[in-house]
Amino acid sequence: MKLISFKEIKGSKDIKIGAHCGDYIVDFSPSSLPKDMISFIELGDKALSIANDLVASQQNLIPLEDIVLKAPIAQPGK
Repeated sequence: MKLISFKEIKGSKDIKIGAHCGDYIVDFSPSSLPKDMISFIELGDKALSIANDLVASQQNLIPLEDIVLKAPIAQPGK
């Protein structure tokens, strides 16, 4: 699973997190997962477990051509 941060071309202009899966992105925003990558990483194995379940369920799919990739961590700490 490749974790990504992205913005949809149409619709919400918020930066979201998800996973790259072939020709699609699995959007994590409708789930109970954190909304930013740093919080996701801080949650650890619990976040990865939920993310793996979301990827396996093939729900909340967005075609690659409908998103713009963003920096994985928008404002990294020092």
